[in-house]
Amino acid sequence: MKLRNFIVLPLLLMLAACDTPADYSLDPQPVIEGWIDSDGYPNVIFTVAYSPEETDVSVADKLIRWGKVTVSDGSDTVVLTGGMSDDFFPPFVYRSYRMKGRPGRTYTVTAEYRNLRATAVATMPEPPVIAGVATRKIATSDTLRSVTVTVRAPADGCPAYYHVSTKVLPDELRYLPALFGCVRADVPGEEVEIPVYRGKTSISDGDYMPQLPSNRTVMIKVERVTRQIYDFWNMFNSASAFGGSQFVSQASSLPTNVSNGLGYWSAQGAVILSLPPESGY
Repeated sequence: MKLRNFIVLPLLLMLAACDTPADYSLDPQPVIEGWIDSDGYPNVIFTVAYSPEETDVSVADKLIRWGKVTVSDGSDTVVLTGGMSDDFFPPFVYRSYRMKGRPGRTYTVTAEYRNLRATAVATMPEPPVIAGVATRKIATSDTLRSVTVTVRAPADGCPAYYHVSTKVLPDELRYLPALFGCVRADVPGEEVEIPVYRGKTSISDGDYMPQLPSNRTVMIKVERVTRQIYDFWNMFNSASAFGGSQFVSQASSLPTNVSNGLGYWSAQGAVILSLPPESGY
């Protein structure tokens, strides 16, 4: 079974978390889950956040299918087209192939629907410099391996922030945020190791195993991100790992760089690594 992987459901629920029920607003809050990679294209999932008072509401009910989503790089503006996509569940995303991510540019996303209007701004860093990739068989398993990626911090622009996503083929159709996949480099030129664990999915067969499979092709996306996005994924990972459930948040809301809404918009320098199955498979 292929997993139509998604972050949307836990994201909607975590973003709705507040310290007390009195903090909740009865007004609908738009949620942006969006990114543009260097040499890649913009992708935006546009939804409305859950409220704890709501019952019998599905993720599909929270999708905004007829919104207007635009992305500007300061010179050009493109209108993203919403459509079905098997890469996501729910299978709906706003995309455009008319704008490519370029490091150093500032990207503004605007998502509108009826009386909802949310915006976010992010400047894309240079892609990370990969200093090495190390894999090691796990002695107690014939099908798992440990993987470490080493990044070299830039000569200037420190601190530098990094985030890792993984995609296991053919089971997963999109990159998922790797568990504990955030690191920070403070010293120019220093090399920082990132242990790479499998992304945690909202739906899966069997028990979650953090180690990467050795009998599958694994795609690893190493992203250099802004401080705001680093903070977002750090808290998201903590909520996923320690909240008792992937669908239940910590006591406080996730940080956001979205104005008049919730979620995240990441313009990120990205490098994609491909690890083939190890010999014997």
